Amino acid sequence: MEIMKRCAILKNRENDCYSICVYLLQCENLACEAAKNALYNLIISDKYFVSNPNEKNDLIRKESMKSALQLKKKSIETVATM
Repeated sequence: MEIMKRCAILKNRENDCYSICVYLLQCENLACEAAKNALYNLIISDKYFVSNPNEKNDLIRKESMKSALQLKKKSIETVATM
């Protein structure tokens, strides 16, 4: 599947991804970055595009949480080294 088609499909899930990230991070800027990372990871993964709707929901949730928590960890480590 070409990349533009994958982007169009995931465009419909952008708000779901962002909502999860902003809930976890409580910061719009960090949530935006985390959502972009999560969507990128989903775009390059074939698993999302061959999954059934329930699995897709789980993948969106898991990837959003993973990206948000990775970004939070990175921001904490940055503050700790200052």
